Amino acid sequence: MSTLRWTALDDDTWGAASTERSYTVRPDAAHGTWVLETDDRTWHELPTREVAQEVAQHAHEVYVSDTGTTRYQVVTAGGAVRGEVFGAVDDAAALEVLRSRLRAGNLPLAPFRLVTDDGREVGSWRRAHELRQA
Repeated sequence: MSTLRWTALDDDTWGAASTERSYTVRPDAAHGTWVLETDDRTWHELPTREVAQEVAQHAHEVYVSDTGTTRYQVVTAGGAVRGEVFGAVDDAAALEVLRSRLRAGNLPLAPFRLVTDDGREVGSWRRAHELRQA
């Protein structure tokens, strides 16, 4: 687990950074709350500076965890990406995600492939129901 170290940037603003991301916590005087800002997201109306810093710590742990997983996507025969790109620890876990999408009726009716973010094809199916045997 990576622990963020906070430094006062000025009277009311605190910052922390890792090699991957930076975090800034500052008061929102208009609402009497605190704001947490990262490179790609902002949380508003946090009740205290300590809560904002705790949210930052959790957000950082999730970010670090996500970067350690392989990203997968469902690609149709026509090349369209279907559904959300998702992370999984290995191919078996990715297939479990596909099976849950199958149960939810959230897979293409046309032929599709499961592809990693580096272009490796994990599998291909003519019909979604074939996943049950995979």
